Amino acid sequence: IHCQGWISSVVPFYIKTAYKDDPPFAHTKVVFSLHNEVLSSPMPDNFEDCLAFRNITNKIIDGFKLEMKSPEDFSKLAINFSDGIIVSNDQVKPELIDFAKTKKVPILDGTDSEGLPPQRYADFYDSISGK
Repeated sequence: IHCQGWISSVVPFYIKTAYKDDPPFAHTKVVFSLHNEVLSSPMPDNFEDCLAFRNITNKIIDGFKLEMKSPEDFSKLAINFSDGIIVSNDQVKPELIDFAKTKKVPILDGTDSEGLPPQRYADFYDSISGK
């Protein structure tokens, strides 16, 4: 599953926690693309409460120590549960790339101004899937 941007950041989280034992998702690999994003309006104060689902409790969510108020927080949540990260442009905040490195998540630098050849993406996906 390839997720694009902060709006999809909860997908890796749910796939690797709430759905990890469901047969369709048990061995799913997730790639998350980082973008330089800005929220157009603030997140609700109770957003963390909205994440609780199935076996995911507020205690688990609080353990991430993320405020879930900015795209960076959402991206960090996704990085925590992704099998690979694609840096989509050179405007991505370096702190997010550093965070992915500390988590030892494989990173594909897609910031080449000429665009990456499709084979680079295919090779990256294959490396994550173990092919």
